[in-house]
Amino acid sequence: MRPISPKLKKQIDFKCSILGGRFEQLHHAFIYSGRQIDELWAFAPLTVEQHKAVDDDEKLKCKVKFILLDNAKKAGLFPEIKAKYPRNDWDQEYNYLKYVSSSK
Repeated sequence: MRPISPKLKKQIDFKCSILGGRFEQLHHAFIYSGRQIDELWAFAPLTVEQHKAVDDDEKLKCKVKFILLDNAKKAGLFPEIKAKYPRNDWDQEYNYLKYVSSSK
């Protein structure tokens, strides 16, 4: 796992996990060109148990990624993400994650 940059650590003020509970660890949710994306929108604040579960459960991993991407989209960051990481089809990934995280 790649360490979080000191500049980014100063910006982090998460209080709770995106899945409920008290924030304890950060999960790098997205990889681009073989490297973890080191941006605030790409981190999932999780509890220790949730972090272990996300690493073991593909559907839960998709749910976490969808929540982060949906939050980024609602915050108006999608054009910036698409421009900065152009080799990824972010619309397709968003739709896929939405489908997988909503299916039973």
